[in-house]
Amino acid sequence: MSNSSMFRFMLIIVICFCVSFNVCEALTVFPDDPVESNSARSLAMGSACIAVSDGKSSYLSNPATLVLIERSMITGGINLDQIAEEEYSYGELGLDNSQVYINPLRYQHLAITAKSFSASLGRSMLIDYFRKTENINEDSSSTFSSKGGLYSISASAAKSVTPEFSVGGSLNILDGKADIENTYSWETIDYNDSNWWDEDYTPQTKRNSETTTVEQTESGYNFSVGALYNLNEQVNIGAVYNTSAEVTLKTKKTTTEDGNTDILDTEKFKWTYPTSMGFGLSYKSGQFLVVGEIHRVNWSEYKHGKVGESLTRPEYVNLTTYHVGIEYMTSADASDPIFLRCGFNTSPFHFLREVSSDETSGYFLTAGIGMNLNDIKIDIGGRIGKKTYSDFSSEDEYEASIKSVIGNLSYKFDMSSFAKQN
Repeated sequence: MSNSSMFRFMLIIVICFCVSFNVCEALTVFPDDPVESNSARSLAMGSACIAVSDGKSSYLSNPATLVLIERSMITGGINLDQIAEEEYSYGELGLDNSQVYINPLRYQHLAITAKSFSASLGRSMLIDYFRKTENINEDSSSTFSSKGGLYSISASAAKSVTPEFSVGGSLNILDGKADIENTYSWETIDYNDSNWWDEDYTPQTKRNSETTTVEQTESGYNFSVGALYNLNEQVNIGAVYNTSAEVTLKTKKTTTEDGNTDILDTEKFKWTYPTSMGFGLSYKSGQFLVVGEIHRVNWSEYKHGKVGESLTRPEYVNLTTYHVGIEYMTSADASDPIFLRCGFNTSPFHFLREVSSDETSGYFLTAGIGMNLNDIKIDIGGRIGKKTYSDFSSEDEYEASIKSVIGNLSYKFDMSSFAKQN
């Protein structure tokens, strides 16, 4: 490989892996649908990903679709989310939350393809733990902040068993970290003043403050298996199954009051990441591609608790989501075509119980564009919609208006070109 080719390859790697960042409004949200990928193409097509994934995030949706990539690629992502959150408690508005933050290195992926075999290595955020709130009362105030996330580091492989049928699998290492800080301050009257009985005495107040910090780490693993069947030149059928994961969570809690810091405790917990599955169908006719999918997540399997004690099972509901999307290639003859995409998907929340048991409480309209520029591929996808959240331990509800934009930058290359010597 020539020095110029090596320099270009390394430059693209740096761009794809370091340009990835996320700007998101403050809201801690579980991944209600673990089948969904971080692909901009998928998002633009109603978050459909089981039968049409182009390799950028196949390990999250259907690893068998790695065989669909024609050339090896390295991908990074830019994510822009805006969430306006409102909390309702017994019919009254309790919170309006709108903070913004930057989160680097949210998504990176490398996919290698050679004949009938493909492999990939990827890292992607599954759960975003960022949250920031502030409540101010007449004589007290409290602030809460959390940053970090749960990531999946995935090694995947796929193989075409026959020209029509392909299978794939992923080992997903779950690795998480979060830093949490909660500060509560309040005023008290200082009765030690000896002049408190004077007629014109004004009570002196003292400001008290207590801060609790938690360092949280998580670890676990699960597997994904998928299949893809090419019924004919027009129809692809895909299926995926993600196993459950037992996640170990460790916390170290400290408290600071009046300048004195104490370690309260170090605890270890366990919680279960639920099984999930999906079925998808894609149909291609001329310059149009139409997709439809059903995803199922068994959130009723979720359990949590301290290690060594009986785990509790909240009253979470199993979720079924529906996804439809359309992709249009603007020119059938162009070597570097432009793709226009749109879609729709439902997106309920797994905390829902009697308060909001209707699974249509979340929905999104999606759209996007894709461009092939020789070895560079650019995909941009966006969505707009609303979603209702609720706390499983109370009857509080959170209604969020969500606007999201995801951009993927991919560099496509041939392995054979890097095997050549000067």
